[in-house]
Amino acid sequence: MEKIIILDTNIIYSDFWMGGIFFKLFISLTDLNYYWYFPQIIIDESIGKLREKIIDEIKNLALQETVWKTDKMTILKI
Repeated sequence: MEKIIILDTNIIYSDFWMGGIFFKLFISLTDLNYYWYFPQIIIDESIGKLREKIIDEIKNLALQETVWKTDKMTILKI
């Protein structure tokens, strides 16, 4: 499953296109300032479990990621 982490302090509420990629569903974790994108998956887990998953994934990030930067966000594509 492709995963995209957005490092930002803004909450994205609506779907949008950027760089040829359609971003559809975001879960906001404002205490971490991270946003996690699950493409075409229904989210039925608690925020606590999502938070644990995100923390684990962030700890495992590699240097080979593709990075996009805009004036409002940095996107890491894993």
